[in-house]
Amino acid sequence: MNTDSLWHDYSKTTNFPSLAGPLSVDVAVIGGGITGVTTAQFLSEGGLRVAVLEARRIGESNTGRSTGNLY
Repeated sequence: MNTDSLWHDYSKTTNFPSLAGPLSVDVAVIGGGITGVTTAQFLSEGGLRVAVLEARRIGESNTGRSTGNLY
């Protein structure tokens, strides 16, 4: 167990494929932290086609090392 991050210790690893080519969506959300994923969820529930673009893994950077608060 990595005591540096409870998020990483207790969350499943995300291994989504890299974008392989053109993609047609209504909204592209840049960043897969708590804000980006929450935004994508709400937009998707509103009927929009959404892509979340993340350079690393979902929740890897700031969100993964924080308490998960959304300000």
